[in-house]
Amino acid sequence: MKVFQGIPAKLGVKNPLLAIGVFDGLHKGHLAVLRRLRGLKGTPGVLTFDGLPEHVIAPGYAPPALLSTRQKLEFLASAGMKFSILQRFDRRFAALSAGAFADKLQRLGIKELVVGDDFVFGAHASGNAEFLRMRGFKVHEVKALQSGGRPVSSTRIRAAVSGGHMSEAKKLLGRPFLLSGSVQKGQRLGRKLGFPTANLKLEHEALPKAGVWGGKAKLGSNEWPCLANLGVRPTLGGKRFVTELHLLGYKGNLYGKRLEAELLLYLRPEKRFESLEALKKQIRLDEVRFRRSRAFRSASRNSGARLGPRR
Repeated sequence: MKVFQGIPAKLGVKNPLLAIGVFDGLHKGHLAVLRRLRGLKGTPGVLTFDGLPEHVIAPGYAPPALLSTRQKLEFLASAGMKFSILQRFDRRFAALSAGAFADKLQRLGIKELVVGDDFVFGAHASGNAEFLRMRGFKVHEVKALQSGGRPVSSTRIRAAVSGGHMSEAKKLLGRPFLLSGSVQKGQRLGRKLGFPTANLKLEHEALPKAGVWGGKAKLGSNEWPCLANLGVRPTLGGKRFVTELHLLGYKGNLYGKRLEAELLLYLRPEKRFESLEALKKQIRLDEVRFRRSRAFRSASRNSGARLGPRR
């Protein structure tokens, strides 16, 4: 997929088709828009944003992003998009009139678009699908997808993730919600406890419910069952929220590598222990409980390690 940083002077694409949206999460509703786009005759692409517009429009009320820009572009490519216009949403762009924005699209040779039925654009949300039709564009509107009698939305998914309802988030996304980031050096206290952890510098902003989870981590083409600790590590006097993964059966250096992890089973809330030995004992119990679960069997199915139950 070809990526343009900002709206270019020209696309160099034959018969370009365009979907416009924030696409945070790339959930099932967004995918319905992209499917409609792919069904048209032309070269499908999107115009989306680097970051959430709310960070500029209402920074005090901006929600956490479900996807990093990198993740969003990866999912757009896998959804069949041939090009992506990645527009930085800043105050200058927010002040662009609906007419000026429409002019930019026409100069690119865009004639046909697909948008959601709540689509608005331009300064003060002054433009919509009908405005574009009046400017000569052919616009297809896709109704919001429903689930459980309510529209599928990024807001619902954020609530599911923060509440620890990962199966609900998966249903709305059409795929698992993934923790994604690069491994950075930490205090190496996990090694002293016998559970070396990978400290993730997360790419996205949305955070699942704090506590200890069982899940599976993906490293390259391999998957590993893992324990995940999300929180401030109160036993160690921590104050900053961290995400740590212990890959069961993995031996090797993870520093600088990118990991993705799916959380499958909530094991317990984070708590403060009286000693490191008490914490170590609890982590062993967490691992035993995870290994005895159906979630562990699912996580081990394509694992890169031989894993038997720890007793």
